[in-house]
Amino acid sequence: MKKLTIGSLKYGSVKSTVLVNSPVIMEKPRDNNPTTIATETNKVVDISQNGYNFKVEVIKGQSLLDAALEQNMPLNYSCKKGTCGKCKVSVINGEQYLQPVNNLEEKKLHLSIKNGHRLACQAIVK
Repeated sequence: MKKLTIGSLKYGSVKSTVLVNSPVIMEKPRDNNPTTIATETNKVVDISQNGYNFKVEVIKGQSLLDAALEQNMPLNYSCKKGTCGKCKVSVINGEQYLQPVNNLEEKKLHLSIKNGHRLACQAIVK
């Protein structure tokens, strides 16, 4: 097969080659639809941030923030390290799917943890 260079990209300068009896590898397209993920895991966490409610389908080992961002949910965040507090959310339903509050959350949120608040970047799905 001819190596393509800038000069070879002129119209008609590249000849296509048809390979007969060459193996064809076909893969099923991966379904990244959040609805499919939810039916596979059946884990949905309802959260609220700045007056907006979100239903986040979650997968084991993933942070609540990463799951929400993958599903194009406009959560506020900044550092993703648990220090800035911008990703603070109120967990309305689904707390049972999350690991216990960690030290970073305790330092940043103090008593608001009792009101159901979590740092989305630190709330990991169990």
